[in-house]
Amino acid sequence: MEYSLFDSHAHLDDKAFEEDRAELISSLPSYGVGCVVNPTYSRESMISVLALAEKYPFLYAAMGIHPENAEDWDPETEKLLRENLQHPKVKAIGEIGLDYHYDHTDKELQKKAFR
Repeated sequence: MEYSLFDSHAHLDDKAFEEDRAELISSLPSYGVGCVVNPTYSRESMISVLALAEKYPFLYAAMGIHPENAEDWDPETEKLLRENLQHPKVKAIGEIGLDYHYDHTDKELQKKAFR
């Protein structure tokens, strides 16, 4: 039986991949990875993640703001998110939600951004 792996949550735009991002992403199919969903976590990542998805046919985007970046949520960010949701390479909404594990961002601010 032939199959391919599906990575449902990668952050390939992360700074950790700056030195070898293109090489790493290009090598994924040779390891059996047929599809990757790369979620956004900030306004800036909405742009970088979508650019990567446009470059690689097996890479897709999920659009959202991580709760740690709730302070980024404003009308401009919402507009960008809504526009990007129309893009054919955007397949999900995420990172979103509430994250109380680490105490980085005010809970009320997280709730406001999530709503």
